[in-house]
Amino acid sequence: MGVGLPYPAAEIAALFDTIYVSFYKGIGALAGCCLAGPADVLAEVREWRKRMGGTLHGLWPGAASALSCLRRRLPLMSGYLGHAREIASALRGVPGVRVVPDPPQVSMMHLLLAATQEGFAAAARRLAAEQHIWTWPEAMITLDPGVQRVELYVGDATRALRPDQVRDIITALVAG
Repeated sequence: MGVGLPYPAAEIAALFDTIYVSFYKGIGALAGCCLAGPADVLAEVREWRKRMGGTLHGLWPGAASALSCLRRRLPLMSGYLGHAREIASALRGVPGVRVVPDPPQVSMMHLLLAATQEGFAAAARRLAAEQHIWTWPEAMITLDPGVQRVELYVGDATRALRPDQVRDIITALVAG
């Protein structure tokens, strides 16, 4: 079955013309990706990759990193997803925090935080200095200057924290 899905991954993939797999998001490998699909589509993608300057020499370290990380982390994905959902549940009802999507569909979620850019950055620095917790150096701006967005990925390091600990960290970022 696909992680968090009631169907096998191959059955889901069969619904699409192409499948893109990121090597660094989720599995933590070096930057890169894999694209699977029909030969004619991949030939066109190769041509556009070349036109855009994306043909680097010596990509074997990236491929080795992806293979190693896939072997290690793919079996852990359902645990990452479960922990992400526990964190989202712990954040539900915290004033000034919204989880998108809720519940998370993968081991990553976006948090919309009621804070200014300056207030968020100051709170992040304070957490780093006082509690030795490094979160994000800055949040992504939104159309609303009083709402900041961060991407919370749940992997090995985040799994070491209980959902209530993550809730307290996020609460401190909103409290500014």
